[in-house]
Amino acid sequence: MKTLRYFLLNGIFAVSIYYGLWEKIDGYLNVALFIGWFTAATSIFFLRKSFIESIADKLINPTVPNWFDISFDIGVVFSFIYNSYFWLGGAYLFHIIVLSGARQMAKEIVGKRRELQ
Repeated sequence: MKTLRYFLLNGIFAVSIYYGLWEKIDGYLNVALFIGWFTAATSIFFLRKSFIESIADKLINPTVPNWFDISFDIGVVFSFIYNSYFWLGGAYLFHIIVLSGARQMAKEIVGKRRELQ
């Protein structure tokens, strides 16, 4: 079920990026920009250690492989920057970096939990 939700949400994002940024349809562009800024803005929560501790198990056992998720995100950054949305591309790149750091911190947290048990 989680995999279906992942592909549904990222599919909506990918379709809105394609039709909004590449085909220049305004409604899709608005959706793509909203999802991009929302994702970049909410990645600030991953900077809090207490938040990472609460979702550590989800970060270590992702729905899809990390390489797939990062590849999709790099494609999103490329699309934004290529279409002159430099600030949004940079903010989304910030999201990728923060999420990678959060996954690394989650591995350390789960490792410490296993040592205590």
